[in-house]
Amino acid sequence: MIEDFLYRKDVLDFLQELKTNDRYFDKKLEGIQNPNFYMSQEASLYLFYDALWKFSLIIPDHSYVTEYIEQVEKLYRKLDSFNQIREGIHKLLATTVSKYFKIENVEEKESREKILSHIYEKYIQEGYFIHGFHSHYIDAITKEGFIPEQYENYYDRFQKANSIFAKYNMIHMIPKNFQNKNVYFTDDFFMGCYFSLYAPSFFYQFFVNEDYFGKRIRKDCYLKDNYDYLLQHLKRLMSDSFFSEEDKKFILELVEDEWNLLHKEESKVSLLLVKRKELGTREIPIEDFLQDESDLFEVVDRMLSPKYTNISYGEKIEIEQLEILSFEKYTYQNQKEKVVEEPSIVEDLSNENGSVTILLALGSLLISLGVLLSIFFTIRGL
Repeated sequence: MIEDFLYRKDVLDFLQELKTNDRYFDKKLEGIQNPNFYMSQEASLYLFYDALWKFSLIIPDHSYVTEYIEQVEKLYRKLDSFNQIREGIHKLLATTVSKYFKIENVEEKESREKILSHIYEKYIQEGYFIHGFHSHYIDAITKEGFIPEQYENYYDRFQKANSIFAKYNMIHMIPKNFQNKNVYFTDDFFMGCYFSLYAPSFFYQFFVNEDYFGKRIRKDCYLKDNYDYLLQHLKRLMSDSFFSEEDKKFILELVEDEWNLLHKEESKVSLLLVKRKELGTREIPIEDFLQDESDLFEVVDRMLSPKYTNISYGEKIEIEQLEILSFEKYTYQNQKEKVVEEPSIVEDLSNENGSVTILLALGSLLISLGVLLSIFFTIRGL
């Protein structure tokens, strides 16, 4: 599986380059972006992991991996958008399959069917669905199996917190139905990384709720574990909304307990893998691809592109039915990154008419006038 490639020197070298070189951050996100998550520099890294993941499932002979990685690196340097890079990766995979079977003309019907049938078998029939979760729960899952929503949490307290927010006209401030015990799987490895990165997603979405915190809230601060910034905005919101001291105390203690629970140790990207057949989903039949007369690489791209983003599942998954994949999460290391200063209280209070600026100017004028009068009276001996 993908673990076989993560510690290769060429992989580690390119991962380091992805983390530190600006050229990989100026890519367009159209076609891969999820509106629920803040996505920026880390997309380059997770798309590369996605490329390694698909290779590990589809190509039986690992002797092709060196050339494959070299070609993936060229795609990153040449193309302008992550969506184009993903399409290029799918084309590389089809080309590698043709090399594996020593196929010279991929457009011959028999050769075309062999390539498509192999990819379908390895990626779809024998492939996986993915649930991104927080690494804090790895030990519990490996001991007891995966029981959706039945692990250490503060759901009862969060429900009470929602009731408190509702008292101050903040409806669904914490965006989760705590009575629903289902979790969600995806067939998109790239998005599985994001689901893990922001797990539990309701806690992230609570902190960056633009309806109540405003559009100026910096969504990347959750990713960067900037708890002080997030807490500052929460305290300000409760003060501006005239929360009682008792309600403030309950909310702040709950938030601190959840944050500490999720940060007991350094978190990693953690993915729970389950064979697609285990969830009983209805797959697109292979005939749908074999009978498609489009360009071969277009058909392969359609086969490998995500089709299931939110598969709801609520049953226990036994230990022998699952696999867990865990690796280091993204950390942006570019020293040229600009530090965005937190706006001052004066800036936050000013309105469109600049009333605060006028008041400050008036205050300065009165102070100056007072100094001048003091000098005048001193000269006159008064």
